[in-house]
Amino acid sequence: MIAQSLDRPLDTPLLAIERLLRATCLDPANAKVMALCQSPWASATFSGTRVTATLHFRGEDVATGEAIMDAVSSGSFGLADAIVCDAQVLWSNHAYGGDDAASARLSCQIELLLLDDAA
Repeated sequence: MIAQSLDRPLDTPLLAIERLLRATCLDPANAKVMALCQSPWASATFSGTRVTATLHFRGEDVATGEAIMDAVSSGSFGLADAIVCDAQVLWSNHAYGGDDAASARLSCQIELLLLDDAA
């Protein structure tokens, strides 16, 4: 589960993912973070941080995961303390173990490219 204060500056990959979830009006408690990494990136004119997260959702929370993937794919979100220059869903996997919603599973990996603050 994600548990960090939104009052902290955007200095950790976990906080970037939490803010992504909140920016898409979703409860971070619905996502289980399976893997998380950050690495620096740079182009000829910009530099920043690449944040990659593997998220897992179970049961009724699968709809939350689908909403996150839709928001990331369409770019229909923003982060308060960061400029997101690219966001994408790298992969996703749905699994259904039966007829009920409780058996549904969704795993996905998302990637955010965040620009460094020029100030």
